[in-house]
Amino acid sequence: MINLIRDLYPLLDLIQIPVYVKSSNGKYLYANKVFADKFNLEPQQVIGKTVYDLAPPHVAQLYTESDKDVFTLGQKKTVPCITSFLDPHLFVNKIPLINHLGSPQAILGFVGKNVFELKTIRYTNSQNNKILLSPREVEICRLLAYGSSFKEIAKELEISPHTVVSHQKSIYTKLDIKSKTSLIFMYMGLA
Repeated sequence: MINLIRDLYPLLDLIQIPVYVKSSNGKYLYANKVFADKFNLEPQQVIGKTVYDLAPPHVAQLYTESDKDVFTLGQKKTVPCITSFLDPHLFVNKIPLINHLGSPQAILGFVGKNVFELKTIRYTNSQNNKILLSPREVEICRLLAYGSSFKEIAKELEISPHTVVSHQKSIYTKLDIKSKTSLIFMYMGLA
């Protein structure tokens, strides 16, 4: 899998969002120019470094813990961007790269924009400029895209799980989507 990703490095270099590949020991194996530029480095200068070399210790610790979750569970994870140089509406999506034995070998990470901040502007009624997604719906979108269950969202927002389901149905209707995957793609800015 890592060789396949290596073959894609020239393509990843063209993507205009920060992208990186990190090994199980936390060292960067690849960084595109956009990612390296965030640290005022060239891509080759990022290779071999860890997040502790690039970010404050408290930030590095949080990202390292989420990396461990990806390697332990073998599942993707989305975490908010908490570094000062990035827009607060961004997040890091971490995808495990699985080897031929079925174990995570590395992480492909990329930064995406929370397009629901934009959708609250785009999804307006041109006659009265009303926002179609309420602040509560935007918050539920964020939590759903981060992988929270209805029960977890209900607990965090102090509402019933039934209310969360009602909001989800309303969101899907307003955004004209039919699945959580579509919601996540919109959230990542890929739709």
